[in-house]
Amino acid sequence: MMTTAERSALPQGYRVRQDLGGQTVLIVDDIYQTGYTMAGVAHVARQAGASTVLGIAATHAFTWTTATDRSRAKRN
Repeated sequence: MMTTAERSALPQGYRVRQDLGGQTVLIVDDIYQTGYTMAGVAHVARQAGASTVLGIAATHAFTWTTATDRSRAKRN
């Protein structure tokens, strides 16, 4: 977990080096926990002129349904 100070500093770590004037931007994050990463990227995209900023988080969760599945996984 990040500290409060680390979260506060996070937006300063993002840069957009091109003019996004009037464009729609899609932010894809690997996982969404606190929203700080997506909010920071969205903020700099808007500063660079994006008219619309959308976000999506792509995650994958594993579900073990049977004891046999768990047993096989332990061997691999």
